[in-house]
Amino acid sequence: MKQKNLFRIMGCLLVGALLLSCSQEEPLASEQEDAPVRFDIDTRVGEPVTAGTTYRIMAYHALENTNQFLFARTGTYYLKEAVPDGGIAELTACRLDDDGTNPAADATAGLNGLNGTYYLIFVSPGVKNNSDGSFSINPRTDKFVASKLPESKVIGPYGRVSMTTPMMEYRAMVGIDFYKANNPSVDAFEISDLKLVGAGAADEAVKVFPGSRQIEASKEGVLAVGLTDRRTESETDAKGNPLYYQTLENDQVAIVPAIYAPKTEVAGILKTTAVGNLRESDYLYMTCILKQGTRDNIPIRLPLTAREEMRQMLPQHTYLFRVIISSNYINLEVDVFDKTGNDWEDGGSEGGTIETPKYTVTLGTWQIVGNGDDWELVEVPEQII
Repeated sequence: MKQKNLFRIMGCLLVGALLLSCSQEEPLASEQEDAPVRFDIDTRVGEPVTAGTTYRIMAYHALENTNQFLFARTGTYYLKEAVPDGGIAELTACRLDDDGTNPAADATAGLNGLNGTYYLIFVSPGVKNNSDGSFSINPRTDKFVASKLPESKVIGPYGRVSMTTPMMEYRAMVGIDFYKANNPSVDAFEISDLKLVGAGAADEAVKVFPGSRQIEASKEGVLAVGLTDRRTESETDAKGNPLYYQTLENDQVAIVPAIYAPKTEVAGILKTTAVGNLRESDYLYMTCILKQGTRDNIPIRLPLTAREEMRQMLPQHTYLFRVIISSNYINLEVDVFDKTGNDWEDGGSEGGTIETPKYTVTLGTWQIVGNGDDWELVEVPEQII
């Protein structure tokens, strides 16, 4: 009997020891909820940064469910000390003014307790976001710098999350040039009232949703695109098509880089079936008035982003569209210039290197159909010009 009691006592002591050990090793739920999420920046994947640089880190739900792409949380941080070249430095949680300035260390301002899979966007300086997780930007007047693309990360109360996506200015430039087809039978033409439709108005701050890479702009907003008449200068493209009108570099239009396509096509780019949280959207269009020979006031409306390669316009890229006009057909192409090998800040003026395109895309050919005041553009399957 004494031996049985001894075993019973030893068993109770062992269970108690195990329970005590678990209680010491497992953090309390409240501790996990308040556990700081640590973030760092890696200078090997972006531009050098200086001490005092501020960041707003935006988290959007990433799992493919009813919450995907919706705004989850945000936290603010700053770089307390300078980063060595090619080094990694941890960010410090802080309070910020709405314009992303005046960092004051505050451990409660970070993404404490965030746990799960999220799309992350770093914004610098850490300007204030809208309540729905968007930012209001006018790319013609504002300089907004953020991660080039959202990055999916699994986040927990331990470990450190590194920023591996480069930071880029959220601005893309668009220009449109017009050529006459290299055929003596093609009549001369005039172009007027050139506009971009779908990227907001000149004085409009559009809403940018970084999680789904979409924008929300007024439906009536248009951007006028300046043209310079080059018809008397005898300049041609590589195929001998005479240049008629050109958007000079200082007339190029700044737009917010985003996916410009209907939301079902946005879902395809994002590789998701959860379309419920995507914004209603459309292609980016150009419109103008064409006068050619005896034909007056032909309204032209062409989609610039209908091709799959063009639906997502990227930060710090320049898109130079070429419209080639023959007697009955219009052909549309685009040269795409990225920051690599091109001087983005200089923009190709004296000393710049904007002349090297990253790639060229043929966007389509349309036939001009109709007469009088009844004109229509009908897309044809093959390039005629």
